[in-house]
Amino acid sequence: MSNLTSALGALITPTGANALLLVADALIYFAVLAALFRARQRIGIGAFFCALGVMHFLETYLASILYVVVQAGRSAWG
Repeated sequence: MSNLTSALGALITPTGANALLLVADALIYFAVLAALFRARQRIGIGAFFCALGVMHFLETYLASILYVVVQAGRSAWG
């Protein structure tokens, strides 16, 4: 059991954990928007557009508070 735990610990790096969280967030976002779009006959298209508007506000806010410092002559990704 400890061999399995150490193997999983080696596979899940902080970068890998962040990638998994990003994929999970994208899947949840897609599922919610798809459900709202599918339910447009019952609740109208307004709920779908409200969800899109909220996400646009959140992504703009996130982009304004987080940034990658780039040294002169180097790319942001290495």
